[in-house]
Amino acid sequence: MAVATRLPWELHPEGGFIAYPDGRDQPKRFARIQPRHTGGLAYSWSVHYDGQAICDLVDDKQHASNAANEAWPRVIEMAHKAAARAEWERHTLEMIEKAKRGEVDPHYFANKAAEYENMMWVMDRIKPRPGEGRIHAALQRVVDALSAEFHRRRLGN
Repeated sequence: MAVATRLPWELHPEGGFIAYPDGRDQPKRFARIQPRHTGGLAYSWSVHYDGQAICDLVDDKQHASNAANEAWPRVIEMAHKAAARAEWERHTLEMIEKAKRGEVDPHYFANKAAEYENMMWVMDRIKPRPGEGRIHAALQRVVDALSAEFHRRRLGN
């Protein structure tokens, strides 16, 4: 996947190059090329976007620039997926609190369309840790619903 335009590289005061494709007012969105002063490959490159990053080592500046340009759209996609996952987790924690108050059907978390990893994430947030005591009765119904769905899937139904 190639970027329609090249990253806007400029000299970095500490050496190498830096680019702010979304502008300097977005300091968590940048690309960097740095010369390495140790043995092996000569340049490191990295692209950063809202907490996500991709990086590698290459043999020259041009390869570093090309690699960073090619990685830029991928790091943006990674950041968007991470933001969507964080929003899903925030919403799900809110729904767990509602389930604790009896405001949500326990099967909400264990429907047939739910992904296994998501159901495990919910189970990990609900089940008490050793020494925490018993689980809240309303949340036990959620655990039971999740367990029943896991069992159904194991049987292939």
